[in-house]
Amino acid sequence: MPTFLYFAKKGLDIPSELSKALSKAKIRLVSENDLEKEGEAPSAILVLGGDGTLLRAAPYAYRLDLPILGVNLGKFGFLTKLTLNSAIEILENWEKTKLYFDEREVLDISYQGKSFVALNEGAILKGPAGRTIKLVVSIEKEGIEEGWFEVLGDGLLVATPTGSTAYNLSAGGPIIHPQSQVFVITPICSFKIQIKPVVIPLDFKVRVELPSAEDEVHLLIDGHTNILLSSGARVEFKKGEKRIKLIRDPRRGFFLALREKFGW
Repeated sequence: MPTFLYFAKKGLDIPSELSKALSKAKIRLVSENDLEKEGEAPSAILVLGGDGTLLRAAPYAYRLDLPILGVNLGKFGFLTKLTLNSAIEILENWEKTKLYFDEREVLDISYQGKSFVALNEGAILKGPAGRTIKLVVSIEKEGIEEGWFEVLGDGLLVATPTGSTAYNLSAGGPIIHPQSQVFVITPICSFKIQIKPVVIPLDFKVRVELPSAEDEVHLLIDGHTNILLSSGARVEFKKGEKRIKLIRDPRRGFFLALREKFGW
């Protein structure tokens, strides 16, 4: 009997049609809270809701090396790639269905000896006091510094190709195809308007230092992990060791999603 780790948008019940498909395939659902009690490792992660719910599941997918079956029952659903009907079609014949995956690069973000996984982005942001912050950004490859620059403004973000259509896009960054082997550094409301987003190769590392902080400065990871940074903080961004697999409908591609979600 397959076991799926299960995430759902708060207050959302499993649709009856989907529940029937799960029963037909004899798939058992376990929550993140019950995961450690289970003797059997899950086969996949089922996400019901929107992109925020999927981003909450992403660290589990990375750590456990599980594919995500994301069903769009939210408002936007750019990452939750499957319609309810497509998901039912896959689940009813889970053991026999040929699966198609989008493999997505992730960021490994480290601060004070702790590592965090971001499917979309890590953003360093000023607090509610409203003052601009100064950040020093260094870019290196194989331990050799390639260059550095300063950002004075509301902050900056480092985004994956997957995250390029999220916060990065709202901040004026470019749309990047998810198969591209790059990251993007995007300043947020930079005081110097000539400081623009920069796309860097995947094997480069980015180090962001906060020389001083009179007010609150936060590290926000994928919109759900919020860390208060101290003066002199150093945050490092690099490519994750693994990719996250998103189960997709082969009839629906990236440019179709752009047309549907962004009106291309």
